[in-house]
Amino acid sequence: MKSANHSKSDIALEDLEIEPSDLRHVSENIIHAQRKATDNHPNNFKGTIMWHDGVKSLRDQLIPKGWIRIPEVHAGGKSLTVNSDRSIAIDVSAGNQFVGTNAEPSTKNTKGSSTEFLISANQGELFEINEDSCIDMTETDGVQTWMFLYFFDLKKQELRTELSLPDKMVNHVVKGWRERIILEPISLVNQAVPEEHKKETVFTSGFDVEISLKDETGV
Repeated sequence: MKSANHSKSDIALEDLEIEPSDLRHVSENIIHAQRKATDNHPNNFKGTIMWHDGVKSLRDQLIPKGWIRIPEVHAGGKSLTVNSDRSIAIDVSAGNQFVGTNAEPSTKNTKGSSTEFLISANQGELFEINEDSCIDMTETDGVQTWMFLYFFDLKKQELRTELSLPDKMVNHVVKGWRERIILEPISLVNQAVPEEHKKETVFTSGFDVEISLKDETGV
């Protein structure tokens, strides 16, 4: 497994035709989304809105540069963003505490058959979907899928992220990576509000809510 540290990550992203500033913007929007959660929201709201806003922010950055949305109905329900020649897709997902470190990370939550299909394609293998299944993956043919992983470290008060190429699932969790592009962590202290959100009213009591709660969306 190749791992690009911060000094090499810009070059690795350039090979994928992605600007480091695009992914930093995604990270900042995930932080902003985390601040929207209050004690009165359902327990899974925090994890869900971070994932929702992460996907939206990624698309806001990349679609003007020629990337496209794959219709979820033809991507097994996955919210993938794909480059113009349909060779590379990005899937946004919460990860565990090893995201952005030298240890091997995994996705925070379990994944299903659609993710297993995409990882099999990354390996050049064919994953057989049950004929009785309603899963439609027709729009993902020939696509190499990367994962943008994020993790809030409340002790260190930072958000860690990486863009990594998955190649293995263990017990329905993505836990093997062919290549990892580790990005610079972002401090949660005095984090500025992204420009597009400055007119919003955000209710927050700080970063003191445990984020390890299982959310039913499987993000």
